[in-house]
Amino acid sequence: MVNCPLCHATHPESVSAKGKPYAYCHESHSTLWLTSPIVRRNLGLGPNNGGYTARENPVYSPDQPRQIVESDGAELSERGDPWVDAQPNRALPRVQTWGHCNSCGREIVVEDLPACDACGEPIAWEE
Repeated sequence: MVNCPLCHATHPESVSAKGKPYAYCHESHSTLWLTSPIVRRNLGLGPNNGGYTARENPVYSPDQPRQIVESDGAELSERGDPWVDAQPNRALPRVQTWGHCNSCGREIVVEDLPACDACGEPIAWEE
C-alpha cells in the first residue's frame, strides 16, 4: 500500500507492463510512479523509518551558538560604517498624474478620461 501525498489515502501498488511500480490515485486522477529510491523513501516504501527522518531540536549554548559569526580583516570600527557610504536606490521614473478621483481618491494617469477606472465615477475636467 502506498500513502498518497495527493489525497492522503492509501492505494495499492501495481506494476506496469514494462515492470515499473506505480500507484493510481482515483481521487486526483493521477499516477504516482514509484521508480526513484527517493520517491519510495518519501512515500514510506523504503528504509529510513517509513519515509520520516528522526530529528531533534538543536540545543543552543555558548559552545554551540545559534549563529556562527566569521570575521576577516579589520574590525567594523576600523573600516568605517558601510551604511554611511551606501548610495540610495534610484527611484523609478514617476508617471505623470492628471489629478485624483473625487470619489475614491485614485490617481488619474490618462488625460481626458471620461470616468474613474476604479469606481466608475464621472470625472469633471476643468478647461
